[in-house]
Amino acid sequence: MTKHSGPFLLLLPLLALPLGARAEKERTQFGRDIVVEAGETAGDCICFFCSVHARGSVKGDVITIGGSIDAAGTVDGDAIAAGGSLRLARGANIAGDAVVVAGSVEKEPGARVKGEETSAPWFYVPGQRQWLWRGALVSLLAYLALALTAALALRRRRLEILADTLRERLGATLLTGLSVAAVVIALLSVGANIRAWEGYLAPSVLAVQGIVVAAGCTGISYLIGSRLARVRGVLPATLAGTILLTLLQWIPIAGAVVFLVLVVLGSGNAVFSGFGSATNWLPLHLPRRRSRAAAVVPGT
Repeated sequence: MTKHSGPFLLLLPLLALPLGARAEKERTQFGRDIVVEAGETAGDCICFFCSVHARGSVKGDVITIGGSIDAAGTVDGDAIAAGGSLRLARGANIAGDAVVVAGSVEKEPGARVKGEETSAPWFYVPGQRQWLWRGALVSLLAYLALALTAALALRRRRLEILADTLRERLGATLLTGLSVAAVVIALLSVGANIRAWEGYLAPSVLAVQGIVVAAGCTGISYLIGSRLARVRGVLPATLAGTILLTLLQWIPIAGAVVFLVLVVLGSGNAVFSGFGSATNWLPLHLPRRRSRAAAVVPGT
């Protein structure tokens, strides 16, 4: 695997999934640790919200999302831990790169990493099992800053429309969000073969998606915060809702579900309402609806 740039750190596990066609059998688990015993050989090891204990030989990559990697043997590929730590015992040998997002790297004397070592301890992966206060604090402050910026930009009227859209048209909002997610995933998959993709095209797509999600989720935060009995005002309600949604993302494993739901609902909320323009903004601007409206002229 080649060098990993910052914007792709959290996408590495997804991009690496198709690379599992190796001679040794791939191991994939969800919520249950993978153990490669001493003297045992395995192919790619991919663990979702669980940890990998590589005491033997791994003929491929070791990837964990929401879990840690404990290596005492050899890993022929990369070791990537998103939402967990990488612990290398004496004699451990990583032939590829070591990438850690929202975790720490612990190396005993004699442990070796032949490739590059990349660590981003200030991130926090929603639903990760290992509690890291620094990453949790940064994630909370980042969410609050985004919510405050979006609330000031959208203002009360648009926030109320975003909240009303989610309350009155939940099914349509969800369907729109799933459609947006499908488009983004398709762009990321197809664009991976473009030379300039990693340089600026992919970050641009992710930045636009982030703006859309931030706007929609700010409406969700305002809706939740405005229903709290003791919270009054647009900004206090928005920030209160943001804090509650952030705390829910800290719940092990379940926090990842909360995050994914927020991404889908947030993007769907922003697109369907036209960033708070109207609760039925998208249907009014679909080509089919416009053509029908033009065909029906009063008095004809």
